[in-house]
Amino acid sequence: MDAYKSAPIPSSEEARLKELYSLNVLDPTKEGRFDRYTKLISELFNVPIAIISVIDANRQCFKSCIGSDLNEIPRNISFCSFAIHEKEILVIPDTTLDERFAKNPMVVNEPNIRFYAGAILNGPTGKPVGAVCIIDKKPRDVSKEEKNHLIQFARIIEHELCYNYSLNKMRDKLENDFYFDQSTGIPNRRFFIENLTQAIKSQKHDQQIAVIVIRIYKFNALDTSFGSEAGNFVIQETASRLKEAIGEFNILSRWEDDCFITYKSSSLAEPLNIATLHALSKVFQKAFIFDNTTHHLHAHIGVSLSPLDSIDANQLIDKAIYAMRVQASEETFSYRFYSDEITKKIAKDYELETLLAQAIENDSLEVYYQPKIDMLTGKICGAEALCRWNDPTMGAISPVIFIPMAEKSDLIIHLGEWMLKQACKQIKDWQKQGHPTFPISVNITKRQLLKKNFNEDIQDILLQAQLDASYLDLEITESVFIDFHDVLEKMDKIHKLGVSFSLDDFGTGYSSLSHLRRFPLKTVKIDKSFISDMTTNSDAATLVRSIIIISQMFKLITVAEGVETPEQLTFLRAYQCDQIQGHIFSPALSADAFNDFLVKNETFQI
Repeated sequence: MDAYKSAPIPSSEEARLKELYSLNVLDPTKEGRFDRYTKLISELFNVPIAIISVIDANRQCFKSCIGSDLNEIPRNISFCSFAIHEKEILVIPDTTLDERFAKNPMVVNEPNIRFYAGAILNGPTGKPVGAVCIIDKKPRDVSKEEKNHLIQFARIIEHELCYNYSLNKMRDKLENDFYFDQSTGIPNRRFFIENLTQAIKSQKHDQQIAVIVIRIYKFNALDTSFGSEAGNFVIQETASRLKEAIGEFNILSRWEDDCFITYKSSSLAEPLNIATLHALSKVFQKAFIFDNTTHHLHAHIGVSLSPLDSIDANQLIDKAIYAMRVQASEETFSYRFYSDEITKKIAKDYELETLLAQAIENDSLEVYYQPKIDMLTGKICGAEALCRWNDPTMGAISPVIFIPMAEKSDLIIHLGEWMLKQACKQIKDWQKQGHPTFPISVNITKRQLLKKNFNEDIQDILLQAQLDASYLDLEITESVFIDFHDVLEKMDKIHKLGVSFSLDDFGTGYSSLSHLRRFPLKTVKIDKSFISDMTTNSDAATLVRSIIIISQMFKLITVAEGVETPEQLTFLRAYQCDQIQGHIFSPALSADAFNDFLVKNETFQI
């Protein structure tokens, strides 16, 4: 316990400190504008020390001080920390006779305070933030008139503090007016240009910055026909919707009356895609309703890229605006990149994405099945379901093209759900026909696995197909382990249903031995790139052997995929790989062809 008493903390301390901080006076540098007051107070009251100070959370900060070189002292030895509990003023005629202060270091040691009087300084809303005090090294009394004089000085100094506060508020308002649009509250073009300029200066060689201009098509006609109130409503509502849509973007600004602008930084490996532009266009799908009138609007979007189109902020903005303005007026959703080459690419991506969405909806995709063969028996022991797409106009489209495209948007969720339903239904059909029972593996992505209630979706699909969960195997890649805890929780829930998991492409990503131990895995699939090299490359051979040995240690089934030659088969047999998948036995087959494969019930010589 202290040998001296410290002032108690006021019950309104949090609000008091908030008011103090709003004054912006905690800089320890003494301020000349207060010095004239302390000098005058010292002379008027004939005291050696006069102080104007504020009380922070743990210190007393001197804004002006006559008779001492200190800038601040700890709050627990501060006299003024007692004063802020008073209504107007605290007077201590002789500190040695007051038990609160008799043993205070400021009394016992220099400056040997014997007399103190402090008048309260209040903030803008009346919270006590500090005191103006007079101090003497000898006891003394003060008259009622002297108390009133000190209180009056405190009121004058309060005006100085509040003037500073008002000045700061005015400065904040001017800055807000300078950088923000008054109608929507979002940054204006001045703010945007400064931020974009800084972003370009900080841009790395492997980054891309996309400047995106969004213009409300035919806004002027609406504003003219229905009045400025309707126009203001549409502008404010659009700003609100766009802000929500571009949460991951740097900023959204209002460029002019009917035009908004933003930018997005990304890596060159994953540049701006059509899904981003769709997210912006979707804000106009919902009608704007004002004064019982419904307005259906759409946007034109222009895009420019740094460094491709320019590394100057103003040029990038001009080129994005130009791209936006040259669009066909009749299009309900249109976008254009300043670069024609990228425009063509993005248009092709958009066309493919639209066709894929239609293919999913119309059940015009097809599932192929590639058998897995047991190394001990030579019989089929499972199959992997693989999506195939043969478009009527574009012909066969490789999964290498459409799967990564789907993964960049919610299409992968719909495609994955469609695949699961088709595969489960097909397994059940084969079982009803009396074919040998075995599990079917279906690839799922991290995006699917992290989908809310994905475990319930799996359960519903199994119920609809009337399929036992043990016949469904979900193949995941090592990339899912990046979201370790979320993925583990989801996998555990699905595993409790009876569904098994296979780890695909093992050795190419993020796996460690701890993942094999902690995750509910049943099977490890050895990536085909290692299989193709293992008979000609010693490093690949060592890696394949190691994967098989490690998997055996963890009691996991090993599947070698992409097996094509007898030499590869011999190698895998020698190291006791459990299952084989590859063209050496069968390519991926359509459902009908796979049915014929099952009818033959062939046993392969291994």
